[in-house]
Amino acid sequence: YADMAQQEFSSDQYPTLALALPALESLHRAWSKCMDDEKYAPFCPALAAALDSIKSYYDLTADSNAYIVSMVLDPCSKLEYFAKNWNLDLQTSALDTVKEVQFCARYIEIYGDADTAPQQKKAGHRSSKICRLFEVSDEENKPA
Repeated sequence: YADMAQQEFSSDQYPTLALALPALESLHRAWSKCMDDEKYAPFCPALAAALDSIKSYYDLTADSNAYIVSMVLDPCSKLEYFAKNWNLDLQTSALDTVKEVQFCARYIEIYGDADTAPQQKKAGHRSSKICRLFEVSDEENKPA
């Protein structure tokens, strides 16, 4: 599972920044479950260290709006991940973050009016590994 998440961060076929928060959250959930499972008891110190590392990386994402903005701008997910995985307060915070970025002013600064805007390229397809990463996240949220 960790290897799958790591491989997604090293793709040269598509942007991966939008996958950072889902991957970190998914790894944290999976390894937290392992900590509670008796069969992983011998690995608890290593799992605890890994969870601390994930938390450190996750905390660093708060230093930049880019993670949330990239997820919202991703045509494959937009606000869907937040709606499925974050509580209402965090969803509101994510939306507020995007609103603060001032896209309209920057867009006009770069392209002028809508008539001079570049044509949008067709969105690429995500790899099957990315789809599995999101499916695992969805499966974890299903009631038992």
